[in-house]
Amino acid sequence: MKSFAAFVPRASLSIVLLLQAASIRAGAQSGAVPAASAAEISNANVIVARGLLHRNGLAGTLWILKPENGPEIRGEAIVQVTFTTRPGTASNAYNGYDGNAVELAGEVKYVDRGNAVLSRVRTIGLVQYSSPAAAVVHLSGSSQNIVAAPNSGTASNARGRVPYRHAYYLFLATVPQGCEACYVPLLICQRSIEEIAHAMDAALCVFLLTYERDSIWEFKGAASIEASAIQLPPRLIEVNGRSYRYQEISPNDALKLLENPVGTIPISRPYIENKTVPGASLKELIADFRALEGAFAAKPN
Repeated sequence: MKSFAAFVPRASLSIVLLLQAASIRAGAQSGAVPAASAAEISNANVIVARGLLHRNGLAGTLWILKPENGPEIRGEAIVQVTFTTRPGTASNAYNGYDGNAVELAGEVKYVDRGNAVLSRVRTIGLVQYSSPAAAVVHLSGSSQNIVAAPNSGTASNARGRVPYRHAYYLFLATVPQGCEACYVPLLICQRSIEEIAHAMDAALCVFLLTYERDSIWEFKGAASIEASAIQLPPRLIEVNGRSYRYQEISPNDALKLLENPVGTIPISRPYIENKTVPGASLKELIADFRALEGAFAAKPN
């Protein structure tokens, strides 16, 4: 379907964009956007920052983001966001974000003269535009952005790419807010949750929201999963500040969602800018789970 702007003279485009932005805000207020997003933003210790991310320091473990979306923490304007990683694998996991426009949500340890120092990164993802003002020009309101958005452009580092082999549906372990339970998260990891639970370094897993496990609602980017966030006996995991019970699904079930992201249930979709993960485009994830599906089918009964 063509966007509304296609039927309006060029001189009226700015008015159309304002109306589209207003409709997005109205959708969020009416519950069209999952309650988890509102809860994340309202947390006084969580910052959502958007801008260019750069590696710094002699060891290459300091990461600096100059936010362009004007975030504040407890009334203080934030001009810089920093976090550190362990050397080696933990730091290399962020290589694909270095020098690129990203949006990250993180837990703030303290603020020092406008510098928000994070104790941990919750989610991080590549965005097409570092400036929200530039992004609003490209509002479409079309569900086609679900299919097009997860294009991480990682052909240059495909040689050292690690495939994704595990997919988990996450079910709230606490009382849902509004229709939060309708938006079931899917976590896609390179290592199993059991392996992550015994690892020293956090794992960056693809984190997306589904609508009733029928379609993909939003790509949130990558969620940082630490061993301390996992309780193996009760099968509990904390992701993005929420506690879930996790259930691994088969490659076939993962493919049903990835290959048909719009699903079968007709729903109204407001514009949502999806965040992408280096090395985890929709095409790459489908290839990973197709390979797994073939391996499972080849196993003797």
